[in-house]
Amino acid sequence: MIEKEIKLNGGVVFWSLGEGTNAQALEAGLTALGLDTFSAEANTPNGALKIALTKTYGRSGVKIDALPSGDGYVVTYLKGDNQNGVKSLDYEVAFSVEYPTDITGSLIFRSPKTGMVVQPNGHVNAQAIYTNEMSTCARHKVARCLTRIVTHLNGVALRDRGGLYWLPQSKMATFGDVARVVQNAGSNSVYTVRTAHDTESVRAICDALTNEVNSELDTINADIMGGDIKKRAMKSRQERAVNLRSQVAEYESILGTALDSLKDRCDEADTAAATTILAAFGA
Repeated sequence: MIEKEIKLNGGVVFWSLGEGTNAQALEAGLTALGLDTFSAEANTPNGALKIALTKTYGRSGVKIDALPSGDGYVVTYLKGDNQNGVKSLDYEVAFSVEYPTDITGSLIFRSPKTGMVVQPNGHVNAQAIYTNEMSTCARHKVARCLTRIVTHLNGVALRDRGGLYWLPQSKMATFGDVARVVQNAGSNSVYTVRTAHDTESVRAICDALTNEVNSELDTINADIMGGDIKKRAMKSRQERAVNLRSQVAEYESILGTALDSLKDRCDEADTAAATTILAAFGA
């Protein structure tokens, strides 16, 4: 983890993620921290094959489309012809590629004319990329993994589109362990900047917390008022309202600022969910 010490009781965290994060290493590291439920899944065969074909054959004049069967892709080349001074363009299917059907993990390249197995130029490279991609996580999945962990650690987003989060000091050590796992699993960098406890930082964190909690409570209240979710889902909304209140109380202690209106909204959502459960489902 790359860290710059400024001062005091919390930190801003953000990251820069590369391609090719090893899914097994990420899961093993997070499992050791008791955070395996947040791990990112490896690429699916569909995703891995599309990446392999795009990296190997993707260029102008090439189309890569899914097979009607859903078992792979077909690669088509744009062909030009010139007859009697008239130029014409058409697409010609070069080959199809199917997912492996045995433990060898070998892709199956077929001729469009005979259906026989062929070995087109680039097939070795495509196979190597596919094999590697099957053991890795896409960048957006790793980003979602980190975002979910930050939320679990009671962090708040400092901007609407995410990517920059504030964590209380009590959670920084755990996040540091997470950062090391993510960095060791691939070409990723996770950064922490310690924050000073001044008026502007308190205001920024309060605003971020208020926006995030209000947004979640709006969703919870809309679900409750809709009245079309089941008992277990309604209890989940109630538990989330209680957890949000705990988060607000923790931030009150950290920031030394009263957040009564947020706590009141959490209590109202908790009460509304409990009342709905009793009225609609019984105890």
